[in-house]
Amino acid sequence: MSTASWLEEAMDLRPPGEPSSSPSLTHLAVGEVILSSYVMGPDKEVSKRVVEECLQRLVAALAQVHGFPQPEQGNFAPPTVEWLDWELQLPAMTSGWCGVFHVLLRAEDAQEGCWWKTEEYKRFARVWTDQVLEAFRVSTNVSGVLLDEKPFYWTIALDTQPAVSWTQENLEKHQQALTMLVRVRSQDAHCYTERAMRNILESNLAFTTEELQLMSPNTGFIYVAKSRLSKRDGLAYVRRALVDANALVRAMRAYIMRYRSETDRRMQTWMQRRVGSGPSRALLKELMHHARSAAEILRQLDELHLRMTRQVGHEQTAFETLLERYRIGLLVQDLHQHLSQLHSHIGELHSQLQARQLRWLNFLVVFPAAYQAWKLFQEAWPAISAWIARLSS
Repeated sequence: MSTASWLEEAMDLRPPGEPSSSPSLTHLAVGEVILSSYVMGPDKEVSKRVVEECLQRLVAALAQVHGFPQPEQGNFAPPTVEWLDWELQLPAMTSGWCGVFHVLLRAEDAQEGCWWKTEEYKRFARVWTDQVLEAFRVSTNVSGVLLDEKPFYWTIALDTQPAVSWTQENLEKHQQALTMLVRVRSQDAHCYTERAMRNILESNLAFTTEELQLMSPNTGFIYVAKSRLSKRDGLAYVRRALVDANALVRAMRAYIMRYRSETDRRMQTWMQRRVGSGPSRALLKELMHHARSAAEILRQLDELHLRMTRQVGHEQTAFETLLERYRIGLLVQDLHQHLSQLHSHIGELHSQLQARQLRWLNFLVVFPAAYQAWKLFQEAWPAISAWIARLSS
């Protein structure tokens, strides 16, 4: 089946049991669609080149697609990749570089957005995600680059029909429709329990009735009333406070988990080498490299935390919430314990190497003295032999 045929068929799919009645929010104006992702690779140049190649594949694939879900009004500009001003470099790791980027679709009319039927937009979100994942699929074994397999999907909306002031009463009234917009790629959001929908509503980080900032595990929905765009610096503030911060925290979390997985595997090898062949400077050097990597990750986290907590109001609150959401505190605590363990192994190994070096030094000191004594004995041996002979006679 061709890609176009598959997409046309996908547009007509309806999950079993999905209600046919229209949602309470029938239309929405979408300003931006963002897929946030991280990339890990051997270095910055290789990683960015692979991402650029993936973007080119995506653009080429979209040019061949027919029947792609379309908005009723407005259009998106061609997709772009935007890199965040952040990176982590750890040469001792297999993936020595980590960066964060967004695959971005922006409405050509930034003030009005693209108007979608809600159900059509849900189908678009699923198809669009599939297209991006297909284009950004790379072989880690070949390229050495690892891309986020579950990028975070953000919808940034500018308006809804009907228009709603997001009081607590209206949040509860439209909680099912909002759940379907937050879980926009899911085909079972219609049957979420009351508790699941309430959890999504409780994730709202917005402070006004003109905004929404809702999140689920890998999708989010942001609403910014058009009247707010002129009061703020467009969508930049919400991108900075939530979308970018969420991407950075997710990348740090993924890198910490990858670092721990890699060092856990290597720890067993290190211990086997230590028992089998004894302490060595090569092993000590390797342990010190990985300890420096752990310290650098912790330093980066501290730096990011300091930078974000210097912000006032909403940005600081959002960042603290994200740290808690992704349980960064537990990961940091585990990393500190791991670093202490590495330092303990390094100390023991260093002591063993020093002891071995001292034994060699002792040998080098004692050996010349013993050699000189042997030479003196050899020189004196004829006289000693004669003296023994006289005693015997």
